[in-house]
Amino acid sequence: MIDLTTLEHRKLLIDIISKHMPFETLLDVGCGEGADLVLLHERFPDVKLACLEIGPGHLASIKSKIDICETIKGSVTHLDESLGDKKYDIIMTNGVMIYVDKKYIDSLIKHAKKAVILSERENYRPGITFVDYFKNAGISPIITKIGDRRETWSTDGYIFEII
Repeated sequence: MIDLTTLEHRKLLIDIISKHMPFETLLDVGCGEGADLVLLHERFPDVKLACLEIGPGHLASIKSKIDICETIKGSVTHLDESLGDKKYDIIMTNGVMIYVDKKYIDSLIKHAKKAVILSERENYRPGITFVDYFKNAGISPIITKIGDRRETWSTDGYIFEII
């Protein structure tokens, strides 16, 4: 089985998040089994981590790895319902927004105090690209190509920082 915490794009994602220090809270939307959260907890032990995940099995798995992580059952497509008026310094996704309409990025921005950081594959599904969505929405993210790494993300992976 692959150790998901060793994938290169995750290391780059954590490095980009670290540029936004200091921050006190971080929400991982669509956190799966929590590979990013494990790395974030190692790198930023004093940051209050939270995760939003639709799968209850994943939430239980995360609690077993990082018991102090706040777990929220919910979906990016119902973020306002899941979070209410709660805000986080940093909100991140890793391979989540490729599965839903990009209009939900607006909800991420609404609940972020400092930055939204998306690690996504640009051409994973047909339709409007992230770059086109941002241009149409008047959003100017910092874009980092994931680049020459030995994984599938190397051909079309990007990290978008919305500050």
